[in-house]
Amino acid sequence: MNPDIIELTGMLIIMVFIIAVVQWLLLRFTHWSIALGATAFIAIVIAGLYVSLSNATPNGGSNGPDISEYVTPITVVFTSLLFGFFIVAYFSKTQLPKNVWLFLGGFIVLFSIGRYVYQCIDSAIVYQENFSSCEIQLINKSGNNQIREIAFNNSVNSLTCSISPNDNEQPYPVIPRDTDRLIFTCYSDKTGMFRQDFPFDYNWSKEKEGKTIGLCFWLREKVVLPVKIVLNPDNKVDLYINNKVVQQYQLSEPNVSTN
Repeated sequence: MNPDIIELTGMLIIMVFIIAVVQWLLLRFTHWSIALGATAFIAIVIAGLYVSLSNATPNGGSNGPDISEYVTPITVVFTSLLFGFFIVAYFSKTQLPKNVWLFLGGFIVLFSIGRYVYQCIDSAIVYQENFSSCEIQLINKSGNNQIREIAFNNSVNSLTCSISPNDNEQPYPVIPRDTDRLIFTCYSDKTGMFRQDFPFDYNWSKEKEGKTIGLCFWLREKVVLPVKIVLNPDNKVDLYINNKVVQQYQLSEPNVSTN
């Protein structure tokens, strides 16, 4: 099991026992609704502290976490404390209305479903805004494996999709939208690893609307023309868009100064 999960589980157990004391005092001297409200408030505070610390920077500031980052911690912490609340209520012989059990159980289920749906929609929006579906073909006629990786890069937002000539699997059919650089990572015995990048005109790809993304019927993926990269001898590379050569690249090793 992941050590982080083990550590987090241990912290949750300790936290449940500590908060159980507060819950018992509130159940003993106040109304159960106050104890339940306090449990929810404590869960929000603890989850907020956890997210803030997770996004803290070395200078003491914060990266400004998105509100979606609070959903999972609040769900986990509240569920854990709620479990402790029911145990405390049982042993303290505090009678809870049956509707409370049904309401809280239904709330947790609906909250979990809502979180899952939100994450699916958020992922679909991120994909639709940043990536284009593209059929990519890589053909190696060079007879060597000097080129280790080829990356489609959008230098504005630093998004990159990479393919490897040494992989037996087909390249993943997606590139960043508005790709403007094609980056080659190479290796030679003389210079070791080196990189060369060349301009890439995204307009060659002729982006258009494609099919809907999953169940998000209002979102359509972006589709571009198929790309084929042919690695030729003498470190020459041909770039095809829709089976037409649009660019030829010549790779060259960097100069190595000798003393």
